[in-house]
Amino acid sequence: MSNKHVLQETLFADTQQSMDIYYMHHRIVAADWSFHHHKHNTIELLAVFEGEKYVGFIEEEVLLQAGDVLIIRPGSVHHCWNAGDQPMEYFTLHAKLDDYFLNSLFACRPWHKLSQQGASCIHSKLRHLLDSNRSSRRTASIARMHQQAAVMEVLAAAAESILETSSMDELPSEQSAKAIRIAAFLEEWISRRSLSDGHSASRDWLRCAADELKLSKSQCNRIFTQVYGIPPREYYSSILLKAAKQRLAQPEDSIEEIAYQLGYTAPAHFSRQFKRWTGLSPKAWREREQT
Repeated sequence: MSNKHVLQETLFADTQQSMDIYYMHHRIVAADWSFHHHKHNTIELLAVFEGEKYVGFIEEEVLLQAGDVLIIRPGSVHHCWNAGDQPMEYFTLHAKLDDYFLNSLFACRPWHKLSQQGASCIHSKLRHLLDSNRSSRRTASIARMHQQAAVMEVLAAAAESILETSSMDELPSEQSAKAIRIAAFLEEWISRRSLSDGHSASRDWLRCAADELKLSKSQCNRIFTQVYGIPPREYYSSILLKAAKQRLAQPEDSIEEIAYQLGYTAPAHFSRQFKRWTGLSPKAWREREQT
């Protein structure tokens, strides 16, 4: 069919964008509820539906009231507690995006408290997400698609709110976007090396990544830490821990086999490291998960 037969047409740009969603949950907690100091290597979105919630950072505390939304950048150490004397209802999600501009936008401050208009829009979308999640008519695959689409809309609304309320000096520059690209490459490299070649064969993975990028090890370390909020070695440990938990959750392989699969030269070394990470031995962790 030639173009002369087309009476009206709207063309859309080709799109390829991925997003990982972690630990998304909705809770109602008691008046004495609190959560210890922690940090994530993902973007965190926190919305308060009812009550009041304090989020404490190293140098300041942020009070969230019903209707508020807070974005916390990767690597920001914080703790939370109920600020009132009544139960508090909140929703939170953690997401990792492959969009360099959005990553740098969300990370340009330790936290963003969204405008009333932006927060109201997000609350409406989150309520819809909660309602749709209760539907029993959808298959698991369709439910996941609706969930991911809803979270995409929520993060898009958050990004628009940040853009509307930020000064030009705060917005990500071309240089920061380049840093995000380098850090994303480092993240992919670390993941590939750690899970394919094993722990012992990847001790100098940072040198390999630096050579690939034509940078020094110190530059790689600094760029990765600036963008993701944690040093490369801490991220490397998180990959190994995640892989270890995934393998331990499957009963087919013995702990000794898992240790060798992850590149440890001795099962005892793996057991000691796993206990440092979790406070439990691999055997105790597996038994707890199975019960």
